[in-house]
Amino acid sequence: MNEAPASAAFRIRLLRPDGASFLCAANQTLLDAALQSRVAVPYGCGVGRCTACRARAVEGSFKRLDTLVNKRAPAPDVVYPCCTKPLSDMALSYAEV
Repeated sequence: MNEAPASAAFRIRLLRPDGASFLCAANQTLLDAALQSRVAVPYGCGVGRCTACRARAVEGSFKRLDTLVNKRAPAPDVVYPCCTKPLSDMALSYAEV
């Protein structure tokens, strides 16, 4: 599965004490959706260079965009929300990375 329908929206859960979650459209990065929903998540450059937004995808599938950090071959479950789009509902952890 490489693409989700453009009209699809997925629930992204953050595995942290406040139980935050947000909706992310298939054509939106995880970081853009979090910020649009006013959900605080770590980030730096926002374009896939600095790795400050690094998280672990505990559940769900995703598509990595062609950026510098993704070219470094991260572990299969590591995502950089600034340059990752969802293909399904997801659960992310920032604590276990």
